[in-house]
Amino acid sequence: MLADVVLQLAGISPNIFVVLGPIIIAHSAFVHANLDWTLGPFKYVIASPVFHRWHHTAAARGGEKNFAATFPLLDLMFGTFYMPKGELPDSYGIADKEFPAGFGAQLAYPFKSRPEVAQTPAPAR
Repeated sequence: MLADVVLQLAGISPNIFVVLGPIIIAHSAFVHANLDWTLGPFKYVIASPVFHRWHHTAAARGGEKNFAATFPLLDLMFGTFYMPKGELPDSYGIADKEFPAGFGAQLAYPFKSRPEVAQTPAPAR
């Protein structure tokens, strides 16, 4: 969203976003797909599902890397690119131990009744 504002301030026509919008949405769905695709030599050009999965793995296992949403070249430039050859992350995703494994249960999860978490009251002013 902020990138859109910056691009418009740089003089890019708003009509471009009519074309780019669906492409960006499709790419976002692609990198979040449960596919073991690395895109071979193109892994340095466009983010793949495996590239994005490494971003979501535990920090000790290689997480906190691969920050670029679309172009891994940025991670290469800043030293945060991480995709070990022939390896896949062994865990990634949500750390909530109660999060269900099944697709239907995952869809229902946000609507599940859970005990309230005790919250510390805000300090009085």
